[in-house]
Amino acid sequence: MKLNEIVLNEVATDKFKFDKSQMNVLHHVASTESKLSKEDAEIAKALLAGKDPSDGKVEPHKQVLMLFKKVQAAREKAGDEKTPSKKAFVTMTDKHMSGWGDAKGKINKLIFVCDSEEEAEIVKDNAVHHGSMKNVNVVYKKPTYNSEKYLAQVKDKKSSPRWYTSGHFKNQK
Repeated sequence: MKLNEIVLNEVATDKFKFDKSQMNVLHHVASTESKLSKEDAEIAKALLAGKDPSDGKVEPHKQVLMLFKKVQAAREKAGDEKTPSKKAFVTMTDKHMSGWGDAKGKINKLIFVCDSEEEAEIVKDNAVHHGSMKNVNVVYKKPTYNSEKYLAQVKDKKSSPRWYTSGHFKNQK
């Protein structure tokens, strides 16, 4: 289970009620794998034991939230593989190249890898104005396609630099 999943089932410690995602945060911080401070680990262990380490100064659920934010920040700083990708992908169907050549009997899909949302908007705008592209979408998880039905081609700035230039295909429609 990922730390940022929302789970509605509640789990009770001796004194506090935490949902499963909160319990996962506490167990993670209390373990050695979290790489947070010993103080944070002690707070998590106390909360798991039903004790309030702040002596009523901070609501236990807010303490869990603070620990969760520290875990997220540490993962982002470390570039942890569990941190969501900042990349965007622009997908489209090439109407003219589908059904023949390497795509004989298949739909030709293009996937453009973008380093930011802004870059994805440029590629998307170019696709809309290209004239032979349809089903243009921006997604944030790398798409996969069934190879029996689709020929999927992954493009980037090196292989297709024109697509990353704002307004490149404006006059082609």
